[in-house]
Amino acid sequence: MIEHLKAEGEKVTSVSCGFKHAICKTSLGKVYTWGWGEKGQLGHGSYENEYSPRLVIGLYPQQKTKTLMVQAGYKHSMALQDNRRIFWWGTNASLSGEAIPTELNLHNKIPDMNGDFVPTRLFCSWSKSLNVS
Repeated sequence: MIEHLKAEGEKVTSVSCGFKHAICKTSLGKVYTWGWGEKGQLGHGSYENEYSPRLVIGLYPQQKTKTLMVQAGYKHSMALQDNRRIFWWGTNASLSGEAIPTELNLHNKIPDMNGDFVPTRLFCSWSKSLNVS
């Protein structure tokens, strides 16, 4: 894994492991996933397994955003970007096989949430996800 990313000129700064998949963030703020992909948890738009780290392209549309933090759950993954937007993909209690990153709208999940809330950290467990300000 490290050799693959080294060739790209990047260093891994954090890694999180799910049931049979892993997600990492690099020093350049990019996200790579690999492992078991049957539930969409790799975020590559398919349900195939990946045997080496592959960039999650769906997190980087036209704008230049960097990822601050990544987390892997049992069958899902999450990323917090520098613009404080949260993306998740895979399968958990709220997601059903989303194979590409989808923005998590916290106001839909927590209707009484104050509009000034700014997520700063992520945490995933086997089936639940939590972000903390």
